[in-house]
Amino acid sequence: LTVTPLPVANFTATSPICIDGASTVTFTGIASPSATYNWNFGGGTASPGNGPGPHTVTWGSGGTKTITLQIDANGCQSDAVTQEVVVGIQLFDPVINCISTSNSITFYWDPVPGATGYTVNVISGPTGTMSGPEAYFIGNLNPNQQVTISVTAISGNACPNSTAQLSCSAQDCPPVIVTIAPVADICLTTSTGTIPLSASQ
Repeated sequence: LTVTPLPVANFTATSPICIDGASTVTFTGIASPSATYNWNFGGGTASPGNGPGPHTVTWGSGGTKTITLQIDANGCQSDAVTQEVVVGIQLFDPVINCISTSNSITFYWDPVPGATGYTVNVISGPTGTMSGPEAYFIGNLNPNQQVTISVTAISGNACPNSTAQLSCSAQDCPPVIVTIAPVADICLTTSTGTIPLSASQ
């Protein structure tokens, strides 16, 4: 009577990773040389993708991916074992805008998806204070004084932070005045006669 030990489908997987990176999946279980490895890489692309590995796995989208392994060996089948890999999405660079008066500048930017917060570095000019989650105010400026800042969006996953910068000057925007030149009187002809019209009508 030959008793075959039950295979054990343990493995490790690198997590978290950034979407432009890869997870290394390494078999750590017990299996005979003739064992068949039934991998499911959760929609990822694996190299080599069969056998004990190690495997290099990438995914084309972010989120939590589940890798599953079950082993067949000599008529015995292991329990299915799973590991989760968290794939992070790269952050967009902040898109910075500014509004100004003759003595102040407010820099502001739209929320960056996936960012957990922001840091502001004043590259040139006086420093200011955060005036909201996505806004930075600098006051007590001279007219036409320029300030340059960089805004870094802090990543909440394995992907790197993203950074952008903008220069802005303290200056009032002149009021917009729209002038419409008068037009000559015209006549409207109807079936009942002619009606004079002025520009104000």
